[in-house]
Amino acid sequence: PSLLPMSGRRLAHASVPGLASLLAGQAGLARRSQLRALGVTRKHVEAQIAAGRWMLVAPEVVSVDNGRLDQEQLTWRAVLHSPHGWLDGRSALNHIGLTGYPPPTIHVLCGRTARPSRLDGATYHVSDRLPGPRELSTGLPIVSAARAVVDAAAWERWPRAASGLTIAAVQQRIVTVTEVSAELALAGRVRHRAVVRDALLEASGGAESVAEVD
Repeated sequence: PSLLPMSGRRLAHASVPGLASLLAGQAGLARRSQLRALGVTRKHVEAQIAAGRWMLVAPEVVSVDNGRLDQEQLTWRAVLHSPHGWLDGRSALNHIGLTGYPPPTIHVLCGRTARPSRLDGATYHVSDRLPGPRELSTGLPIVSAARAVVDAAAWERWPRAASGLTIAAVQQRIVTVTEVSAELALAGRVRHRAVVRDALLEASGGAESVAEVD
């Protein structure tokens, strides 16, 4: 579809087929490429930003809310900033329901050829092993819980933290020992691999915390 120039006038979401549902599914944020696909031209976007109705929150990401971004919007912002980003690590586990290990930054997994520019509040991890094609229409793209545990553990600085996170994920029924073991085998040589393997053995034996393992 092609829209008439609006030059600063309010762009009614309902007037663009698919725009309202896109924004509703992504917490009010969208990539410029998504807007172009719906017929919203760069000129329309710039007009809305200039009028203070929309806000550019990343080089290629626009928010139709010109207020302060909440945590859900910050998460979508970090994921959309990468053309093929997936929520991963502690961020994914926190979203799934793991408690006790809040992410200090938003962790996003991305392909080696699609690594985005630096973005405050987000950390991008490059991998040649992505979950698959990203489909934003189904919701926030998140790696599997098992993948998130293995990656989160590998990104921990200290072995004890990697062990504790692994045990907590199993104890809180976020994942099973079998699921993480299978993912660990797929991951190959990753940091803290032996630590995660030992933590899984302890968890399967009934350990409920890293203190108990200690």
